Amino acid sequence: MISNLSDELFDAATSYFHWWQNVYPEQKVYAYGFYTTPCVEWAGIVVMTEDGLRTVANEYKEKDYYRNKSIDELITMLRWSPEDSPHCLENNNIFSSVNKHLAKVSETTHGLDVDDDAFCEYIDSLYKALIAALLRFRAEILGNSREPLLSVWFGDQSDKEIEYFIESCNDLEILDWYRKTVT
Repeated sequence: MISNLSDELFDAATSYFHWWQNVYPEQKVYAYGFYTTPCVEWAGIVVMTEDGLRTVANEYKEKDYYRNKSIDELITMLRWSPEDSPHCLENNNIFSSVNKHLAKVSETTHGLDVDDDAFCEYIDSLYKALIAALLRFRAEILGNSREPLLSVWFGDQSDKEIEYFIESCNDLEILDWYRKTVT
């Protein structure tokens, strides 16, 4: 069931990217990748841009809790928050076929314990499919360009998980840049 998942993810990520470029041709992307759940029950794309980041920082600045923070502090704080990107899961209907597949595949984990070897192998195979799709995307769509940073994100992701995906999808220069920008 997982055998062609990487190809489906690549196709959806590519379709999304072309759609995104047509809608937002002027925005510079600093990060692009999958947004999903820890068990990959569904997927979509998150695009992170400097313009989007500044827009969200300005919105946060209007909230009472953040009034004492500067825009630069908010930009630093929000840079790696995919949920705060205005382009998180935007136009996710592009992923409807992939998400039907993922929903069907995820049924195999129901009843498995998270410490079960079968569950861990299953999750590992899903993560490898996501990474393979992004690596193919970099090669075929981005022409092996170093930028943007490619990764997989989900809510409540640990620093170790974030670095795993960034290391798996990018070269050391991008990884170093990421580490310098993390607060």
